[in-house]
Amino acid sequence: MMSTILERFREWRDRRAVFRDMRREKRRAAPYESQEQARLISQIQNAAFREDRDAALVAWNALYALAPDIAITSTEAIRAMMWLKHFQQVDAALIEAQERFPRQAELARLYAESAQHQGQWEVACERWAEVRRLYPAVGGGYTFGAGALCVLGHFEEAEKLLEYWTKIDPTDIVGASEYAKVAEQLGKLPAALDRWRRMQELIHDVTAWVGEAKILLKLDRREEAVAVLERARWKFEASPLPSMELCLIVQAEGNHEETLRQWHKFRDHFPASPAGYIFAAWILRDLQRHDEAEAILRLYIDRDLSEPEPAIEYALLAHGRKEWEEAARRWKNVREKFPERREAYQWGADALDKLGEPDKASELRTLAP
Repeated sequence: MMSTILERFREWRDRRAVFRDMRREKRRAAPYESQEQARLISQIQNAAFREDRDAALVAWNALYALAPDIAITSTEAIRAMMWLKHFQQVDAALIEAQERFPRQAELARLYAESAQHQGQWEVACERWAEVRRLYPAVGGGYTFGAGALCVLGHFEEAEKLLEYWTKIDPTDIVGASEYAKVAEQLGKLPAALDRWRRMQELIHDVTAWVGEAKILLKLDRREEAVAVLERARWKFEASPLPSMELCLIVQAEGNHEETLRQWHKFRDHFPASPAGYIFAAWILRDLQRHDEAEAILRLYIDRDLSEPEPAIEYALLAHGRKEWEEAARRWKNVREKFPERREAYQWGADALDKLGEPDKASELRTLAP
């Protein structure tokens, strides 16, 4: 009997030693596993920035094989995959994640967002309803759920959702602004005006003033709209939105020279905003003053600022004049700096066709993202 007990003790002791060694090795390897997981997530995100669907999928499969729990719960990786339209992998991961890790609101929210990104608005409404049922304190269930309902034309239902949510959290910027917008969509302009003004009382955000001004313009109360925007311009000095709306009011009145003067002032105050260059260029183009339009767009392009629209408009000017060699050169410049802009490949290929280079045009079209 004693020998049997001693034998069992030795077996237990040996197993303990083996398990202890295994745990020690696991702890030693854990940092390396964590680093590899982080590296793969970073690869997925970088592939999303490059819009490289294949590279993202390879990294995703590797992450899932290495650490499935991390893959199905990493919001960074899932959002990147969603951006690249890998919806089959995203939905499968989120279904598994919600089954294995229940009561995590972010997973349910991502699942609803996936349906929206796919344009499955009825499904999105159902999923946002589930978010509201399980997580009644999550604002996205109401605000994004209302947005999905509006796409389907269910404005009254959306308004009820937003009314409920703005009572719970009246300082939520998205909820307050969407509540005002849905009133406008229903044609309830006085209610929209009241909601924008209520938002101004509770939230320090420029969109409330701009929203009020737009409703006043729809009510043919131009002077009041201008006064609101002037106050907003003083109150939110760093925001270009009030000044841009003031320029657009002048532009709508058809005085081209005054409009160009206003956009010039706008560019002086907000040199990084592409609106001041694009709107002025459009006016000059319509007036057949192409050289001036190009000169204004060059002001933005030469400063190497980050928005692609001025460079696209610059290429379109040459394209519209059928200066095919120059157009092809400008579209090439757009592609080099903004490789994700599909129109730079399509219009660039058209220019190459006009130059009698169909093979180059065909190859360029195959490279379009």
